[in-house]
Amino acid sequence: MESGLPLVATNGVAYATPSGASLLDVLTCVRQKTTLETAGRQLERNSERYVKTPAQMARLFADLPEAIAHTLEISSRLQFTLADLGYEFPRYPRAEGETQMSFLRKRRG
Repeated sequence: MESGLPLVATNGVAYATPSGASLLDVLTCVRQKTTLETAGRQLERNSERYVKTPAQMARLFADLPEAIAHTLEISSRLQFTLADLGYEFPRYPRAEGETQMSFLRKRRG
């Protein structure tokens, strides 16, 4: 069905680098209460859902240059920064002189 919207090039990003796939698999297992050995199809099929460079995306979508052009046009209008997330890490009670980071490192063990 034709929506009238332009085709864009995306990668369904789930992690920053290819090595992030392993962590995503572990987190999926925790969420699903299963193990890596038994998770099966609940895990990603490959480690391709990472942030790719413009050159990598251009190669992936070489047969659809208009998708790259539309993606560039849309991204040029975005004004998002990580500061826009609005998340603030919880403040834990800690000893005098201890930082949040040192507190968390101690808790990690």
